[in-house]
Amino acid sequence: MKLQKRLGLSAALAWMCAMIVGALYSAEPGIAWEGPVQEAKGYSDKQLQAAWDSLDADDKRRASEWFSQEAKRLPCFQNTLISFLKGSLEKDPYDWPEAEAGPTFDPETHAPAQPIPRVPQAKDSSEYKSVWKSLVGWMPERRLNSAWSYNYATQSVERVGDPGDPERIFQNGLAGFPPDLDLAEAICQSLLDDGSLVETHRAFAHTYAVRSGHSFPGITLYDAWSSGRKIEMPDVECLGLLHTLENDWKSFKAPVRKQDALYRRIEALYVPVQRQRALQEAMARCYLIGTPVLAAGYGGTEDFLSDVWEQNASTPGQVKEALPNSKGWKKWMEKGQKTLRSKKKRREAAQNRRAYLAQGERAVRGLWIYVLQGMEALPAK
Repeated sequence: MKLQKRLGLSAALAWMCAMIVGALYSAEPGIAWEGPVQEAKGYSDKQLQAAWDSLDADDKRRASEWFSQEAKRLPCFQNTLISFLKGSLEKDPYDWPEAEAGPTFDPETHAPAQPIPRVPQAKDSSEYKSVWKSLVGWMPERRLNSAWSYNYATQSVERVGDPGDPERIFQNGLAGFPPDLDLAEAICQSLLDDGSLVETHRAFAHTYAVRSGHSFPGITLYDAWSSGRKIEMPDVECLGLLHTLENDWKSFKAPVRKQDALYRRIEALYVPVQRQRALQEAMARCYLIGTPVLAAGYGGTEDFLSDVWEQNASTPGQVKEALPNSKGWKKWMEKGQKTLRSKKKRREAAQNRRAYLAQGERAVRGLWIYVLQGMEALPAK
C-alpha cells in the first residue's frame, strides 16, 4: 500500500476521526472498545487533576496502564502517524541510549596560553539555575512532557525521561497526547535529518562554559548561541569551534584581541545548523500536534508547515527532500507562505489537517474522564 494512501486524510479517515467524540466505535476489526469516548467538556483540568491526585501510587500506575492500552486503540489521526513512525524502527526504542551531557573543549589544546580547567557545576547550584534560566528557560513551555529527544550530534533518538512514568502519562494525556507521541516526534526529526551538518552539530553540542572555567553539563554551545542573549564566550570554546570545524589554528590565538571578527566566523558556522534544526523541530511538532508550541520564530507558521506535510503525503522522507538548505531557507519560507495565502484549497487542507489532530487530542483527553470514572475517582455527570 502506498504511504500516501496510508497517511493521507482520506474521506474514510476523516469520517472515523469525526465519529470519535460521543460515539461507540471499533478501534480494530472485530475489537469493540468498551465505552463511548467522552466529550472533553464538562470537566476542567483542575477537576481531572484533583481526581488523579486522589489516587494512591498503585492506582495511578493501574490507571495509567489502562489509559495507555485504550489510548493506543483510538482511531485518531495521531495514532495513524505514530504507528507508521514506530513501524519504521529497526530496533527497540529502549536500545537507544539515555541522554548524556556533551564534552567540553580542552583548554590545553585550544587555548594553551590560558589553560583554565573546566569545572562542571551541579544542576542544583544557584549559578547553574541562573545560567539555565537565561540560556534555556526563556523558551516557551510546551504542553508535551517528552521522554524522548533527537540528538543531532549523535544522530540518535535518546531517552530523557521515563516513558512509563504515570505522572508523565497523565499530564500528556490531559493535554491530549496519546502514549508514544513524544517518541514519534523524535523519530520524525531523525527521519528529517539528512546528516549533512552532523560535524557542525557535534561541535556545537559541546558543553557551555564561562570565563571562570565553570561549565554547565546539559547546556550546550548551541543552546547558548540560540538564546539570543549576551553571553560569555571564552576563548577555549570559540577557538575550539574554529579549530574543529575549519582546522584554522592560525587566524586567532588566545588571548583573542579581535573578538568581533572571531564571533562573526562562529556565527557563519552556527546559522546553517540553527536553520536546519529549528525548522525540523517545528516540522516534527506540526506533524503530530494541531496547535504546537513553536520556538525560534516559527510561531504563526503552523498552517504553512502543515501544508508542507499535506503536499508530501505526511511522509517524512518526502519532506526531507523538500526542505531547503541554509542558503535557500529564507526564499523557501517566504515563497511557501505567499503561495499558501493565494491557494484557498491548500490552505483549507492544511487547516483541516490541524483540525483532525485537534479532534484526536480532545478524544485522548476525554479518555481520561472514562478511566478516572472507572477508577471511581471522578463522579459521573
